Amino acid sequence: MISFFRSLTSSEYPSIFIQPSTSNTPTSSHYSSTSILTISFPSVYVLPPSPPFLYCTADEQWPETVAGYTANGTCYRGTVNATRYCNETGEWNETICHTSESFGAIMSLISSPQEALTSLSQQINSIPMIQAVVLLDTIVMSNSNYTDVEEFTITLLSAVEEIVNETSTISDENVRQSVGSQILLTLDSFALSLDQNFTFKSDNIVLNAQRILSLTGDRLTGITFKGNEIVLPSEIFIEKNIPFTIASFVYLNMSSLLVPSNERELISPVVSTALNCSTDSNCITTNLTQLVNISFSLSNQKILKTNALSCAFWNFTKYVQ
Repeated sequence: MISFFRSLTSSEYPSIFIQPSTSNTPTSSHYSSTSILTISFPSVYVLPPSPPFLYCTADEQWPETVAGYTANGTCYRGTVNATRYCNETGEWNETICHTSESFGAIMSLISSPQEALTSLSQQINSIPMIQAVVLLDTIVMSNSNYTDVEEFTITLLSAVEEIVNETSTISDENVRQSVGSQILLTLDSFALSLDQNFTFKSDNIVLNAQRILSLTGDRLTGITFKGNEIVLPSEIFIEKNIPFTIASFVYLNMSSLLVPSNERELISPVVSTALNCSTDSNCITTNLTQLVNISFSLSNQKILKTNALSCAFWNFTKYVQ
């Protein structure tokens, strides 16, 4: 998807060693006519070797761990503490995510996305917002077939707006930006999965999804809403006759979440567009010779100098795992 917006146990046995006898019997020499020398040595004991330690092998999330020990980690994209036991045979047991009761209750409804979204909205005050957006994304990703697109969209955007409102009061800027970034990515994925033309507007979010079967013309408008617009050059699409989906949004209430890092102020809605170009052979987004045109309407009416304005692009990999 291409987007514009942008511990060690002691062994049962000691180590191998050779131990002299504690006998005080002295050595002796006997002489005979044949001049044969006979010498007696102290006795020794050889202990069996220690068995090798067993380990559970490391992977991207869990460190190498000695059998019989528990490793600490996280799950749900680092938002929930987790543990995993390395059993006596050196094999990993299942990961245990230490979720809250509310989190677990919502996850138990994951096979019914509409119910899960409703439950999330109802329990939004009992879940950390950084976990709420992970739940939101998990619910959306689990639902690939929408029996009623409009009903699901209404519930989804309602949950999103509640998360935005709750997150806007959090003082930790990194949390606000992480939540805002995940929301944009989740809604992009949702809209692209529709594979159909669909337009929807809530109080603060405008969505326009287009299923393009064959591209004609030099420009393609992703979305236009009250002075906010994004227009893409057809140069992006290498194969003009390969069907694709373009999902575009205008977010009117993201100024408290997507805060510029240089003490500037967000003074316009956020405009985003995502394409489901699966391979580089279908479309390109670098070294374009034609412009991607993005227009904004200002959120406030202050008179500003032109040289004080700048476009802000977000590095989502910094805030989303």
